[in-house]
Amino acid sequence: MEIGSVAKAHTVCRTLRDWARADDDGNRAARDTVRFMNETAGNIGN
Repeated sequence: MEIGSVAKAHTVCRTLRDWARADDDGNRAARDTVRFMNETAGNIGN
């Protein structure tokens, strides 16, 4: 095992299109989470 290999960073290069897609995916997941929380509010334990 190489010293420092556990914390070694893996660099990933992305295009602007890749970043935009990642942003869209993250925003969609956040919206879905909020929607789910709002739809199920008050139903916990019932």
